[in-house]
Amino acid sequence: MFIAFHGTSYQNAQAIEHHGFATERFPNWTSDLGAGVYGYIDDPDMPFAPPEYNATQYARMKMRMHAYGHSSSRTPGNPRIGVVQFTVDVEEKDFCDFNDRSNMIRFLKLKKRIEALIHLPRLMDRGASSRDNEDGIVIEWLIKHRKFQDYVALAMETYTPFLARSSNFPNGREICIRDLTHIVEVRLIK
Repeated sequence: MFIAFHGTSYQNAQAIEHHGFATERFPNWTSDLGAGVYGYIDDPDMPFAPPEYNATQYARMKMRMHAYGHSSSRTPGNPRIGVVQFTVDVEEKDFCDFNDRSNMIRFLKLKKRIEALIHLPRLMDRGASSRDNEDGIVIEWLIKHRKFQDYVALAMETYTPFLARSSNFPNGREICIRDLTHIVEVRLIK
């Protein structure tokens, strides 16, 4: 069981609370862990900010991007931020933790085997948004070609550029839910 926090506009958060996450939004784009619903989760061993704080910061960052035209969808004015808390019920066999070194090594070996394909225009340019991430695209390719298990959920410590700076060190732990039937509870908390 995981408790995750997803930051978005307040209007989107209300819609998610009432209707659930919209499956039609993926797999048209991929992020760090492939296509799915993303949320921040707690990692008690790391000195990260609370996951609900990271979700709020993520939503603020996205709203700034929309306001300044750095995104394909623009939101007029200064939209209110919303955070949705959701519970994910997933068995260990259906969960991939990339912080587990053996999972990371397995993925990197598979990625290396298809390295020549990674940069082919037809693989990288899928008409998706600027959110596309090479690792997420590789995960999708590996799953499609049955070289990697299609897990219900994947998680990893990640870095999100809340302040438009980059870093090689993570500032949160994210989970990507690929099978939304495992989201058992959703509620608007902010």
